[in-house]
Amino acid sequence: MLTFGQATESSPSVAFFFSGCIAITLFNALEIIVLIFATFTRYAGCYFWSLLVASLGLIVSYIGFSTYFFDITTEKFVQSAITIAGWWAYIIAQSLVLWSRLNLVLEKPRVLRGVLAMIIINAFVLLIPTTVLALCYNLEPTPNGVKLGYEIMENIQITLFSIQELIISGLYIWATAKVLKYTAESRKRRLMTELLVMNIVLVVMDLVLLGVQYASFRILQIVLKGFVYSIKLKFELAVLSRLARFFQDLELSSNYVTCENVKSEVEKYKEDDDVFEDLFLQAIYLQGAANFEDGLFSCLQDTFGTEVLFSTTLTEDVVQVNVSGKIPNGPYLAHLTATEATLGPVYRVYRDTNMAFMNGLLPDGKTDGFRYATVNTLSDSTIGIPVPSRLYAKDVGEEKKPFAGLRVTVKDIIDLKGIKTSNGNRAWFELYDAVNATAPAITSLVKKGAVIIGKTKTAQFANADRPTADWVDYHDAFNPRGDGYQDPGVSSAGAGASMAAYDWVDVSIATDTGGSIRIPAAKNGVFGLRPSFGALPNEGVMLEGEYFDAVGYHTRSPYLLRDFGKAWLGDNEQLNTNYSQFPRKIIMPSHLWPVANNDSQEIFDEWVEQLTGFLNATVEVVSIDEYWNATAHADKPGTDFWSHMQMVGFHLIWRNQIEKVINPFKAAYAAAFGGRTPFINPFPSARFATGAVTTESDVEESYGRFTYFRDWFGKNVVKADSESCSESLFLIPLASGEQVYRNSIYSPPNVGSWSTFTPYYFSVQSQGPEVVLPIGQLSYVSNITQVEEKLPIVVDMLAHRNCDLMLLDLAAALADAGILKEVKTGKTLW
Repeated sequence: MLTFGQATESSPSVAFFFSGCIAITLFNALEIIVLIFATFTRYAGCYFWSLLVASLGLIVSYIGFSTYFFDITTEKFVQSAITIAGWWAYIIAQSLVLWSRLNLVLEKPRVLRGVLAMIIINAFVLLIPTTVLALCYNLEPTPNGVKLGYEIMENIQITLFSIQELIISGLYIWATAKVLKYTAESRKRRLMTELLVMNIVLVVMDLVLLGVQYASFRILQIVLKGFVYSIKLKFELAVLSRLARFFQDLELSSNYVTCENVKSEVEKYKEDDDVFEDLFLQAIYLQGAANFEDGLFSCLQDTFGTEVLFSTTLTEDVVQVNVSGKIPNGPYLAHLTATEATLGPVYRVYRDTNMAFMNGLLPDGKTDGFRYATVNTLSDSTIGIPVPSRLYAKDVGEEKKPFAGLRVTVKDIIDLKGIKTSNGNRAWFELYDAVNATAPAITSLVKKGAVIIGKTKTAQFANADRPTADWVDYHDAFNPRGDGYQDPGVSSAGAGASMAAYDWVDVSIATDTGGSIRIPAAKNGVFGLRPSFGALPNEGVMLEGEYFDAVGYHTRSPYLLRDFGKAWLGDNEQLNTNYSQFPRKIIMPSHLWPVANNDSQEIFDEWVEQLTGFLNATVEVVSIDEYWNATAHADKPGTDFWSHMQMVGFHLIWRNQIEKVINPFKAAYAAAFGGRTPFINPFPSARFATGAVTTESDVEESYGRFTYFRDWFGKNVVKADSESCSESLFLIPLASGEQVYRNSIYSPPNVGSWSTFTPYYFSVQSQGPEVVLPIGQLSYVSNITQVEEKLPIVVDMLAHRNCDLMLLDLAAALADAGILKEVKTGKTLW
């Protein structure tokens, strides 16, 4: 029995009060529906549909409640079903309304994704048990404990939903307050203040409802909830109107410049850009501005020391100049005449302290090619790499390019128009001219807005040269992790080191034939993707293994790993996009797990436990030998997997490279330099010597073994799946904190004793995608620094061929769940 003052639930005064609240709720909901269709010009989008569903949900729910309160029907399940259906609709839709509006003022995709995930999770976790208990409450007789359980669950759900709306409103208030800081005109400030106040009122309403619930006025809380939610929805339409006015005012006032406008823009420039600095404010060009605040120049003079103010409009304090065309915002060097200004972009020069670069590059300005732009830093043998302002990419016209402003490096076996490709060999660099076409994979990046800032070092002919003795022609890059003297990892060493060392590099483009994306990613502790074979074109890339070569990349962020990969690879129709969930099985090959280092294995175990919990997956530790014997080569029983596959990669890679790359190079060099033989580093030289005796029969036999393994692996180990693209994930421990010092002394390379079926070749010869994920760090005492340092712990995940996009989505989802996180540059990952 509800008591309300001196009245009870059945008293006329309470009945009239409840009737009035229900009537107002229904009227508001109907009015809101009419206003929605009158206000929106396009009946689409999450904001439109969530407003509409919330309003309809209120009507349905309170019609159902009215059947109970006014005894319209005695069928309790009918009453409950109608009430609960409407309740689900308006509770979830109201949260989506708040989330949709939050997107207008908050530019933090990760936070927005987290809020949406919270709404979805809470909807199922809170609504389902409450619904079950509410329906059971109507059973005759009511089962034991249901009443108490329902009351407890009712308190829990209203508390957590209130906290959810407080979080969303809190984020909105915070984002709105931030916008206020950059809003100069009083009219816009007033509008934003109104929005701020409205959200504070909404928060107060939630707290009032919470108080009524905990005061045990359950029926009153139900009645007031609908009333309050109808008021909230009316507030939403008012908020929508004010937001429209705010952005309209921004558009109308874009040609009117105040000192506060300029100050706020300068603050944003400093936040977003590492090239811009106050020095560039000595002269300011106001592009397209027609009206100026009185005293603008004197204010800028006092604030920034501005000496000259330019515009296309002449006023008392503003010099009129003509600048051809619209230019991006940002810092420039200006050449001035009496009537014209010629503006040139500026670059910040960063010192390549880790010797990761071959050279810096700039667009040549005349064609779609490049020109050298390496700067002598006057410090040691390191060079300086110029990078453009990130602000230039902020204003790129109507079409937003996905890679706008991203600074990208390119491995020096990939062709860039106007630039020589060295392949890590001085003789090659000396012999051949600059190439006349850019590799198509890189052309695609540039068209999407990427800024190529330089070429990174490669092991010679993309082999596995070991530092330092094998790197004769050029010095190997320095791995920044740990003591700074660890092996940076095979042929894409420059790509991996640049990503781990420099904040001013966003993405490094690398290649992988037998591990050259994955090993540098692991040793330098960054994210990486070796795509499925054929996901990106190999034209314009030095040939190594025509069945295995892949162009890929490194990043420091799992989100950029996903976004960059999906935008770059997404045009390829061979990649599978039809997946609705992630794989539910993890395969761990027994010859790789557990790792030898127990401390590393503890880190791996903890992470795998998190992964399996997130995926709700099973783990299978599989013996590849036993699996092969059980499922492969029925016509050849007893075939040993490792001996069968040992030389396949060797025969298919180096015979191919010798015939198509090395022999033509040697012949051209001899013709140009009096019969001389070009120098080749010790490691590739040993490989080529062994590869030279590979026969056609060896190649034919190895090709058959490769294609058999590819098909066997895809049908029996990492299989296709209609829902998750790949039935399983094949997990490899890629780096377990082992130390490999760059000052190690090795015996001469002896390629004949080496297998070319290492852990890196599962993806190579299955032609599937493999993603590299840094998951932890292991401490060690360095032989170099004699103090404790840290090295990366890294795993590889291999999926079925063409499931690249699923792997990228999974990496970002693991980051959302806190299982992966962005790494920083420098000695440690975090």
